[in-house]
Amino acid sequence: MKFTPPISERETDELVFIANDEEGNWHKEAIIQAKNELYKRGITEKQQKEKVNSLREKYEEYVRIEKAKDYSLVEKIIMFLFWYQYILWDWNLRRKGFKVKANSRLKMIGLGILLYTLFIIYISVDAQNKEKNQPVYEETEEFIEWKNRRIEMDSIENQFKKAKENLK
Repeated sequence: MKFTPPISERETDELVFIANDEEGNWHKEAIIQAKNELYKRGITEKQQKEKVNSLREKYEEYVRIEKAKDYSLVEKIIMFLFWYQYILWDWNLRRKGFKVKANSRLKMIGLGILLYTLFIIYISVDAQNKEKNQPVYEETEEFIEWKNRRIEMDSIENQFKKAKENLK
């Protein structure tokens, strides 16, 4: 069976992973070819195990560090403002071991919902207050007189404009 790239052209670290595949990601033929190539290169099984264990430890340390990380400030602000986009995914963070991120995510979504709710309440109350604070004009005698005079003035102005147009 041929592989691309050929097993013989691969790096030693990759061959070690292929030869020591425990998850069943590689065909048996690839594992056999990788073991033969490692033998040709003079890599013993003991060296292979040491390499696999060393890289596994480094990977586990990397995963442990990643699981302890929190979101950056920018990510938190974006999550806070656009909570409605984040509410639908990443519910499995805690299950995967990302407890810090899961807690931060829930806090930012909760704060975002609270902010939007308070904003909507503020707008609603403000609109109601504006309606209540609208001055109510009662048509007093003074107001009626002023209104009648204004109507007379407007009609006189209109008559004056018509007369002026007729003169032209």
